This record gives sequence, C-alpha cells and structure tokens, in this order.
Amino acid sequence: MQKYIVLLILSSSFTLSSFGQKINTDSLLIEATKSLKSQEYEKAIEQGRLGIKLSPDYYDFHMLLGRVFTKTKKIESAQYYFKQVIENAPVYKDAFTNSIKLEIEAENYEDALQTIQEAMEKYPGDKEFYSSKLKVLQLKEDDEALTAYLEQLVEKYPSDGRLQKLLRDEKSKHSSERIGIDHSYSIFNRDGVGPWHLTGLQYIHERKPLTLIGRINYSDRRSQGESLRSGYQYGLESYIKTGKKGISYLAAYHSSDVLFPELLLSASYFYYFDSGWEADLGGRYIKTSVDTDIYVSALGIGKYFGSSWLYLQSFLFFDNGQTYPAINGIFRYYFNTKYDYLALLSGYGSSPDESANIIQFDERASLDSYRFGMAYNKLFSDHFILGLQLIFNRQEYVVGKKQNQFDVFMSLQYKL
Repeated sequence: MQKYIVLLILSSSFTLSSFGQKINTDSLLIEATKSLKSQEYEKAIEQGRLGIKLSPDYYDFHMLLGRVFTKTKKIESAQYYFKQVIENAPVYKDAFTNSIKLEIEAENYEDALQTIQEAMEKYPGDKEFYSSKLKVLQLKEDDEALTAYLEQLVEKYPSDGRLQKLLRDEKSKHSSERIGIDHSYSIFNRDGVGPWHLTGLQYIHERKPLTLIGRINYSDRRSQGESLRSGYQYGLESYIKTGKKGISYLAAYHSSDVLFPELLLSASYFYYFDSGWEADLGGRYIKTSVDTDIYVSALGIGKYFGSSWLYLQSFLFFDNGQTYPAINGIFRYYFNTKYDYLALLSGYGSSPDESANIIQFDERASLDSYRFGMAYNKLFSDHFILGLQLIFNRQEYVVGKKQNQFDVFMSLQYKL
C-alpha cells in the first residue's frame, strides 16, 4: 500500500511539474509577443529561443522568431523557422503564408510555387493559396502557364467575375483583332486658318510575339468653309517582343500628298526593368515633299505606381548646328483594364509624333509651343473601346506671333 502511495505522489509531482512548465512557456510566449510589438527585437529573440529550449514542440515560438527575423530583415533566419513549422507542424497556416510572402519578395518564384503547392495540398479549399500562385505566375511573366492556370481557376470558381475578367484580359493581351476609326478636329483663334480634319482607319493584329497595325490617314485642311488641301497617308506599325523585358517598335508611313511627309520612319526600343520602371531609346526620320531630310532622337522613361503610370518623353532635333528640344509628359490612372484610363497630358516644343502637325515639324521645331490636355478611354461590353482627348496648344506660328490651337480627338475601336 505504501508503494502505491509513493508512486501516486511521484506521478502527481510530474504532472504538476509539466503543468507548471506549460504555464511558464505560455507566460514566456506572451512576454515575447509583447517584446515583438514594442520592437524590442533582441529581447524577443532571446525569449523565443528560450521557449524553444524549454518546449521544442511548442511551435508558436518558431512562428514568433520567424516574425521577428522578418521585421529585422534577416530573411534566411525567418525562412528557417517558418520552414521548421511547415515540416513539423503544418497546422500553422500562417507559416505557409509568411514563407510564401518572403519567397515572392526575394523573387524566389520556383521556391514560392513549391511552398504554395504544399499549402494547397494541406488546405485544398483555401482560396488564398490559389491567389498566391496566380500572383507568382503573373510576376514570372509566364504567359502560357498563367493562361492555363486562370482557365483552371475559372472552372474551379465559376462565379468569380474577377477571375473571368483576368482570363479575358490575359488572352486579349497577346491575341486580339481590332478595327478602329478616329478623328482629330483642330481649330485656331487666327482668322482664315482652320478647321483642320484628320481621320484615320486602322486594323490591329495582336499576337504574343508580334503586333501589326495597318493605317490609312486622310487630312483635310479648310479655311472659311472651303477645303484648301486634302490628301492620304498609308502606314504600317509593329511591336516586336524582344526577350522577356524588351519590345521593339518600328513604323513606316508614306504619302504623295503635300499634307504629309513623303516618308516617315520611326524606331524605338523599350526595356522594362523590375519594380515597374521602363525606358526607351529611338529616333525618327522625316523626308518632306521638298526633299528635306529631318533626323530626330527620342528618349523616354516611365514608372508604374500601382494603378498609375507616369511617362516622360523627350526629342532632340538638330538643324544647322542648332538643337531644338521637345518634351511630353503623360500621367495615366487605370481603372479595370489596360483600355480603361484617365490621363493628363502636357508638353513643350514640337514633337514628330504629332500627326496633325507633322508636315510643319521643321518649321515649328524652332518655335515655342506649350500644350496641356486630358484624355479618357473606356472599354464597353468587352468589344467597344471609346476614346476622347482634348488638347490646348499655345504656339508660335512665326517668331514673335502666337496662336491658340484646340484639338479634339475621338476614337472608336471594335474588338473582333
């Protein structure tokens, strides 16, 4: 009987000891969490490591240390503790979430996909990890894999309109056919000048590696209700994907009418850096109807800020030892798709990309010109793209004399 009493006392002592240790580690975890919140990181690390020593299978301490090292930018250490939890206690969903986030930030996309796959197997009904995989494929710019995955997600979540829209946008981004018409109407505050009309018809054939645009322009310059001159211009533009981050733009236009250059050649190379930056370098060649050759260099830089895009483009025209600069600024705010945006425009000098004024470029390049305006573009019913642009231009037409030019540009495209 005495033997059983001794065993009972020893057993009770062990249980109370274990219970006391559990209380102590719980208290230690609370204190370590307070240290993390108050940004006492070294203290939180010491408390977390002590907690693991006292209770190696109490993985809340691993999670805490992972968060501390994330805060202190010690990413490898943070990943070590999150991976320990994933391998030994995968019931901690946050371990997957935090590990995936760190891998994405470090651009370790393959490791992120592997961790996401493990998370999806453990939590097959959790949409968060499906969204994480979608984000990684978008960052990898793997268009084929992204499209295939979006198709799977649309099938899995048929009522999710956002996924359906993403799939449509992804398909149209690299494969679409569009026809369009646009019209530019220019008026002046100078007697006997204007209005000017410029109408264009275009066909856009867009594919993943190559986009081709065929265009016909018709210009009619009027004065006091009568047409003074009119003519046609024919052109072809192309965008060629060059590697993962580069696009080459080439264009050629020809006309036998004096309202357009006899020949207009354009070329630019666009490179897309990480973090939303982009830059382009190129040039323009203009051969006028009086056999004047004009060469212009072009340089641009842009940046995406969330749903906003800021782009600055400069031109330099060299003539008889003189240099004439021009600069354009564009700010766009995107709403739903790349076709839906509101834009603010400004500029100084004459640009060789201004279709309405291109025939007078060599005359205007040496004169002052200031302009600003706004534009709005909208996609309707998944097929129609409507655009409206208003520009005010305060410009010299001869040295010392200025005029106001108002341009109204309207466009309508239909996605086939």
